[in-house]
This record gives sequence, structure tokens and C-alpha cells, in this order.
Amino acid sequence: MDFIHYTLQWCKGEILEASIFGTAGLVILLSGIAFGWFGSTPSAKAMMIPLIVLGAIGLTTGVFGVVNNTQRMTTFAEQYHEDPAGFVAEEKQRVEGFEKIFRITYPLAIAFALGGLALFFLFSNAHANAIGVTLLMLATQGLIVDMFAAERGEIYYKHILEAQAASERTAP
Repeated sequence: MDFIHYTLQWCKGEILEASIFGTAGLVILLSGIAFGWFGSTPSAKAMMIPLIVLGAIGLTTGVFGVVNNTQRMTTFAEQYHEDPAGFVAEEKQRVEGFEKIFRITYPLAIAFALGGLALFFLFSNAHANAIGVTLLMLATQGLIVDMFAAERGEIYYKHILEAQAASERTAP
């Protein structure tokens, strides 16, 4: 299989993930509106703003991810056909760059989860509890997204290394 197919497969995975994340964001956003509109208890009313914020972040991130990766598919194909070896080298640098992000996002998700638990269990205020629940949701979303993104990145990186080795073997 030509290396560009792995790149396009990676982009399609990113598009699927962004679509799911954006859809979840829309559902969370609508849930926040529903809590504010139909909720009758202080806890239900308190959930409105945190859920709207979390939903808006998810929806925006999802839309950006779909649009960005759809555009990348065309750009990547053009760049690959112009200079396959150069494209593989650029992809290696790009993937190595975003792999470093996972070292930050996992501890950050854990911090959000611990903060959410602390807000939920240590305060009896409905707004603090709502923010705590929302932080737990954010942490869960972050871990799910990063788990799949890291796995796809790892698989893609192996294909990059294989493509580099193959091009070095065929180089004059």
C-alpha cells in the first residue's frame, strides 16, 4: 500500500473522531439548554451554563476538526505526489510534535477529574456541584479522545518509519 493511503486513513479517523466529538458537544449543549429551560430544581438550573460551555467547546472543536482534516486530505495528497520522501519526513516531524501533547493531556484530564470530584463532594453548593460534574465529563471526553488519537498516531508513526526505511533502501 502506498504511504499516502495511510495518511488519508489517519485523516479519516480524525474526521470520524471529530464528528463524534462534535455530535456529543451538540447533545451536551442542547442538554444544558434543556436543563435551564425545563429544570425546576436548583441543581438542574445550575447545570445550564457549565453544560452549554462544555457543549460549545465540543461542538466547535468537532466542526474545526472535520473541516481542517477534510482540507488536509487534499493538501496531503498533493504534497505527497510532489515529493514523497519530503512528505514522509514532514509527517514524521508533525507526528513527533503532537505525540508530546499526550504527555500533557493525560495528567490534565486527571487533574480535571480530581478537581471535579473535589467540587462535587466537598461543596454543597449546586453551582459548585454542576461545575464538578462538568469537569468530570470534560476529563472523560479528553481521555476517550486522546486514547483513540494516541493509538491512531502510534500506528501512523510506524507506517512513517516503514516508509522512511523503504525510501532509504531505494535511494541511489
